[in-house]
Amino acid sequence: METHHVAAITQTVNLYALALDSLNIDLFDRIFTPDCVADYGGPKPFEGLEPFKARFAETHRGFDATQHFVTNHHVTIAGNDATCLSYFRAMLMRDMPGGDNLFETAGWYDDRLTLTPDGWRIAHRVCRQTWSGGNPQIPPMAPGTPAVLSREAANQSVGHIAALLSG
Repeated sequence: METHHVAAITQTVNLYALALDSLNIDLFDRIFTPDCVADYGGPKPFEGLEPFKARFAETHRGFDATQHFVTNHHVTIAGNDATCLSYFRAMLMRDMPGGDNLFETAGWYDDRLTLTPDGWRIAHRVCRQTWSGGNPQIPPMAPGTPAVLSREAANQSVGHIAALLSG
């Protein structure tokens, strides 16, 4: 596995946090393919980059501040395709009456990437929330049932782990 590809994939995945926290949603053009699918655990996944960008811009403008961390990247590469499993933690802040201004959530991203002429881009993302805490009136980006990585992996619903174990 070539280290420069792993570094480029990690940079692509990490750019997502910077795009959200700086409200530069157009940076998604450097992260995702135009026909990407992004499943954040809602009723249906986002299909296509433009609806995904519009929804996330609208959602994140409602916060006074956000801080996203993406860590523990594990990358596998097969030619022009790759998978990356990473963990995230997000803190969402909004001034609320009574002062309980913080909502936190954490989980993982299971990304499938493709090498394009412009570099690595995420073609398919699954985001699952493991836990959340804080003020529930500050809405999480992806409300739903907490997911446990070991259980999801045992059900073979984490693409990166399935690819890792099959090769």
